[in-house]
Amino acid sequence: YVRAWVAWRLHCQNQDLRSYVAGCGV
Repeated sequence: YVRAWVAWRLHCQNQDLRSYVAGCGV
């Protein structure tokens, strides 16, 4: 899951906290 986390983080790093929770599937 590490790679998935990194990819997710890179994709969503500029998202607002609420936006990442809602749109980036924590």
